[in-house]
Parts: sequence; structure tokens; C-alpha cells
Amino acid sequence: MLQQKHPSIPYNPLLAAAFFRAGYIEAWGRGIEKINHEFDIAGVQKPDYNYEFAGLMITFQEDIKGKTRVETRVEKTKLKTPDLILDTLSAHPNMTLANVAKRIGRSLSTVERAASKLVKEGTLRRVGPKKGGSWEITMKNTS
Repeated sequence: MLQQKHPSIPYNPLLAAAFFRAGYIEAWGRGIEKINHEFDIAGVQKPDYNYEFAGLMITFQEDIKGKTRVETRVEKTKLKTPDLILDTLSAHPNMTLANVAKRIGRSLSTVERAASKLVKEGTLRRVGPKKGGSWEITMKNTS
């Protein structure tokens, strides 16, 4: 999946946006492409990518006298429901709370309670009508 065209959805869009504005990210969704390009330039075998629900496993292989293999695992941090809601709505502001609940694996009532808290604290607000409106993140959340 990662070797083909795929949507770039950062796990923490707020953090990714901050890194983008600071100049640490030059373009969205080009990381795997850039890694593969550098491996091509170096003339070494590209790593194997295994993307699972629990995270991303990248296996780098280097043939030094035929026996060296290096593996690394990048795991998703366990995010709390409000953070998952903000991450999801940041990437998909038109998504309904029911769809957010399905996407993050939480019940609708849990998502509705957390979203209500986020709205009350001023971190999240609904723009437009219930049908056809969207969500806006106001960046007031410091958790």
C-alpha cells in the first residue's frame, strides 16, 4: 500500500502542521518516495514496509558479507479519544461524528461526549448546518 499512491493522513495533523510551518516538512506524502529514491541512489536494496493497525514496521537490509539485517518498528502512540477526534477532523473536517467514531474505533456516545467537551473548552467548533457543515479546530487545546 505504501509503495503505491495513497492519501497522506498524518496521525497528528496539528503537530505535522507545526513542523511544516517550521520548515521541517517540505511536502506532504512524499516520505516513502524520498526514502526509496535515496536507496536507489545508494544502489542498495529498498527497505520492506509493513503497515499494520498497530504501526509501521520498516525492515532495512544491508548485505555486508551476507549476514546483516536491521529492523526498526515505529509504533503509534496511544492517543486519547479527544486527540483522535482532533486528528481525524483536522484531516477530514466534513466527517460526521458517527464516521469519526467508526474510524477511531470508539462508540458514538464516547465520541459525542468528547467532542462536546472539546466544543465547551473552545478547541473545536461546528461551522454551518448539521447537514453539510464542517468542523473547525481552534488550536486552544494544550493536551
